Amino acid sequence: MKNNVGIGFDTHKLIKNGDLTIGGVIIDNNWTLEADSDGDVLIHAIIDSLLGGAGLGDIGHYFNKSNVIHSSMQMLKQINELLGDSNWSINNIDCTVISQQFFIKEYSQEMKNTISLNLGINANQINIKGKSSNGLGFIGNNEGISAIAISTIFKK
Repeated sequence: MKNNVGIGFDTHKLIKNGDLTIGGVIIDNNWTLEADSDGDVLIHAIIDSLLGGAGLGDIGHYFNKSNVIHSSMQMLKQINELLGDSNWSINNIDCTVISQQFFIKEYSQEMKNTISLNLGINANQINIKGKSSNGLGFIGNNEGISAIAISTIFKK
């Protein structure tokens, strides 16, 4: 059995007046992330980590301005189908969402459940953590949110 590891990163600018979606969960507030899609930094980072582990490029190769899909969860489902077609299975996903303003802990279980449902894996195979930037940089100034994901996948 061949095991691979992939890493993904995403960041988006925070803007007022919209729905903030992270990990497929809408976080009730008055902010959103600027993007061509729903801007879900966590899902975008997960997608890149899965693609990286499988050696299948990056999110921009599959979804760009000319063929963007608004729902990041729909993008995740398509990438999961691509992995399955390439005989890859997910072992686990470990993620960190970096935000000064929004606390992930109260949403992390719902995020895990939503992601696991869309990937067809157990929620226990997903770990989601939240961190702040301790007031430093664009995240510390509440100008944006970032996410990092590491996935381990194996060839069937």
